[in-house]
Amino acid sequence: MDHSSRLSFCLASVVRPVLLFSALLSSAYGVGTVDQSTYKGLQPELVQGTSDRPATAAPLVRHVYAVRPDRLALTVDERSKTIHPVVPYTQLPGDEITRVGKLRVYGEQVARQLTREGRPVGFVVGPDDNLYLKPWDDVPGKKLDTVWADHPDSYRLSSSNDSAYAEGGIPVRIARKSLPRFNTLVGPGLVEMAVRHEIYLDLRSPLKPGASYTLHFQGDGSITNDVTFLFDDKRLRSEAIQVNQIGFAPGQSVKQAFLSCWAGSAGAVEYSAGTSFHVVDAQSGEVFFTGRTALKQDADEPDYEWDGVGWREAVADVYLMDFSDFSRPGRYRVSVPGIGASFPFEIADTVWQDAARIHLMGLLHQRSGIELGPPWTDYRRPRNFHTEDRTVHACHPDVWYHGLKNPSFEKDAADWSFTNARPVLVETGIKVVRSGQGAYGIYQDVTQMVRAFSGKAFSLSADASGTVRPEARLVLQLEGQRRTFIAAFKDADEGGVLAKFKKISVNGTVERAELQLTSEKGRSFNLGSLHFAGASKPKFPQRQAAIDLATSIPEAWGGWMDAGDFDRRPNHMFAVHTVLDLCENNPAYFENLSLGIPESGNGMPDVVNEGLWFLELARRTQGIYARWYGEGWKDSISLRVESVEHPTYGETSWLDSLLLDMDPPSREHSWIYAAGAAHASFVLKKYDPALAEKYLESALAAMEWAEANPENIPYSDKERWPGPDALRNRAAAYLFKVTREPRWHRLFEETLERESWHKAGFNGACVYARLEGTGVDPDLKKFCIDLLCRDADDLIDGMNEMAWGAVRHTEQLGEANLAARPNYTAKKEVEAVVYAWLATGNERYLSALQQCVQFSMGANPRNSCYTTGMGVRSMRPYLADVKFGGVDTPIGATMYGPLPLSRWVTGRWQALVKNGIYPLPVFHDATTPHWPIPELYIDDYNWAPLTEFTVHESIASHLLICGMLAQEYEEQDPDRF
Repeated sequence: MDHSSRLSFCLASVVRPVLLFSALLSSAYGVGTVDQSTYKGLQPELVQGTSDRPATAAPLVRHVYAVRPDRLALTVDERSKTIHPVVPYTQLPGDEITRVGKLRVYGEQVARQLTREGRPVGFVVGPDDNLYLKPWDDVPGKKLDTVWADHPDSYRLSSSNDSAYAEGGIPVRIARKSLPRFNTLVGPGLVEMAVRHEIYLDLRSPLKPGASYTLHFQGDGSITNDVTFLFDDKRLRSEAIQVNQIGFAPGQSVKQAFLSCWAGSAGAVEYSAGTSFHVVDAQSGEVFFTGRTALKQDADEPDYEWDGVGWREAVADVYLMDFSDFSRPGRYRVSVPGIGASFPFEIADTVWQDAARIHLMGLLHQRSGIELGPPWTDYRRPRNFHTEDRTVHACHPDVWYHGLKNPSFEKDAADWSFTNARPVLVETGIKVVRSGQGAYGIYQDVTQMVRAFSGKAFSLSADASGTVRPEARLVLQLEGQRRTFIAAFKDADEGGVLAKFKKISVNGTVERAELQLTSEKGRSFNLGSLHFAGASKPKFPQRQAAIDLATSIPEAWGGWMDAGDFDRRPNHMFAVHTVLDLCENNPAYFENLSLGIPESGNGMPDVVNEGLWFLELARRTQGIYARWYGEGWKDSISLRVESVEHPTYGETSWLDSLLLDMDPPSREHSWIYAAGAAHASFVLKKYDPALAEKYLESALAAMEWAEANPENIPYSDKERWPGPDALRNRAAAYLFKVTREPRWHRLFEETLERESWHKAGFNGACVYARLEGTGVDPDLKKFCIDLLCRDADDLIDGMNEMAWGAVRHTEQLGEANLAARPNYTAKKEVEAVVYAWLATGNERYLSALQQCVQFSMGANPRNSCYTTGMGVRSMRPYLADVKFGGVDTPIGATMYGPLPLSRWVTGRWQALVKNGIYPLPVFHDATTPHWPIPELYIDDYNWAPLTEFTVHESIASHLLICGMLAQEYEEQDPDRF
């Protein structure tokens, strides 16, 4: 049985029809509301009077800790978020559904707001034959009275066994920092949020280790219950001490923790180099290792340059606590006398294997076209985007590519021939109507700027008698009247041309609409780059204009959803290379690593099975466009399946109501696939030679199609890093690796970007640098290794400049338009370090891999892991299924992490954050930030620049690092999960 047959056999049981979601709501998914506000990190054995329950009434104290012997801190949460997931919609008399929002398809707003008994109650979501209601969420609870909280008289500290506080003592000074925890829609345009406060109390006398204290709250304030705690500085957790919560393998060369605290309005907490620290047993506090702090980062100096500005990463000094020489297995904390301890962590052989498993499960949880749940995972999600449930259309290639700098279309307008013209959809002053099949959109926004995407959709006339000024005519046929609106073209800032109309206003129902484009003789128009006004991104109007509703692609299911939204993208091939590289580097290790996924036990390593989930989507659909658009598309590849707009608010992946398409094939997609399929062929030879041969044949066909069709270069891919030349070079390298044919070696040499060392982790250099045997040029291999090492060395130099080891280049890479900014959760760039290590065996690169994931695994000032399911406290990703569907957050999603505030707080978000952040930052001043960049993260689904993740960047990059470290340092434990 070949792999395709095995997949089909597996899917007969795995991809079974989705249960009615209403039944799931009452069983696996629960009924009613889901609270997302609980606190992680409670220590009830040491602290009484705190709570991890939702703050639905008064603000709640979560934790009490020290940041220095004479400064006590407490964590206070105000308010709670209650998510109301989707429920089946039952229409009641008088219900009104209104189209609202910014997202539009063919000019029509897609969000459907429900008004019931005169009151907006939420959104109606889902396809027309399966409607659900997404009610507004709630944010119950009271806000903290910050005037009361900021006054010393609001607190009194007493102790029965510390004489300095026998009579109780009032703090000398109060400081605070506050940051929003979440926000959510509670009504139409009404956003409510909750805030987490860290309050710092400067004490008259230092705390005494081993003593018990009670913090009393005085006056008519927000908090009324006392909090009692035992100041055990070997166990009481302090937010000032940060460590990798996953832990360390005994034999690894880097084991570190950090000491740093910024106390908001009080500024930096001062520590000193040479302070003692201990590694202690997590339960008993027994000391096993003692070391001294060393200054890692001076807060007074800019750490790096970005956009010509010197940026300070840390506002407080950061001290390193290195215990790399300690290797005794066990469960530990890092303790600083007089301050406290870190979260617990393990030193164990299985640490990196556990981390790799979690990220592999992250890929499983992103699978499209499959129902998820036991026995393969605890995460339950209905089947989504399977073509048995919904249709995936093709996009007409002529419309998609028309005008995109394609010489075959750069003709005088008078020579263009358009057939099968269809009417467009127009938003009128009265209502929106559809006219004809496959409607196309043109409409006005608030600036009365109309941007029309053109192609075969519209009739075109041109004055051949002489030169005329270019103009656009919008002709509307209403009941009994015909209205014409005229606009002249002008060049658009982003390229192409813009049609500017005066105000379009009509009374009545539009029966037919037609856009007529008139060109001055001899001038060519880049019509393909025109955009719909109001569309969220240029690709969406292109997709809406080109989608061919007469087509259906039943093979277009599978692959991985990109992130919190649902598209399947060419970039995901990098994740395929990740799992194949893991298996190729250490087959024995990964052959025995069972994940319990649907394909487990089919004779292949599970890491390979996971990669084939994406590759099979591409192989099934290879050459599919030849069905409708001619044999010229045979063997071509498309790697993108996407909706015609961003997901609608309130819709989950299994209730998505938007049109779906598979984009037209392109050279870029075909090169990307050729590389992935050739890589798969190389790895599969050991496990399934017949399938390996199929993938090689498929890879060669895709590569040869791409080489024969130089005109098929969509602008969206042409401008994307690392660029088409790097992708072509990578494909040539993999084809040479498998076939050893000289033609692919020549193409690799010809296309290798020899000066672009910063692309070495992306192009074929990372492949050729590890080749052995027939046809390999030793000098060229050494050159590729040098390129990789230059890239890796620069990343390591940049990482060493950062306080917590964030990954970054040391300089702005102008050619690639990559800013030398930190990636706090390791992304694709760090793979150059992996490949440099594999090519050279240099321990410097292996140590760097251990360092670069520390931040995302908990060694950061938020003391939080940026991968779900890791550590004691992990952040929450942007996931529409969780936000709207009431399902639990799946493990294995690694978020992008913090960014400078000015980079993600704009417009309405800036106004919102200003109401919750304290001290108020200078939003666009990078040189004197009031907030440390590594702390600027809001743990909520809505803040996509921070909480978003992707299959190919954050998940795959962490998987590659953790997988490599697992097979390097650990004894495998196949029964651990």
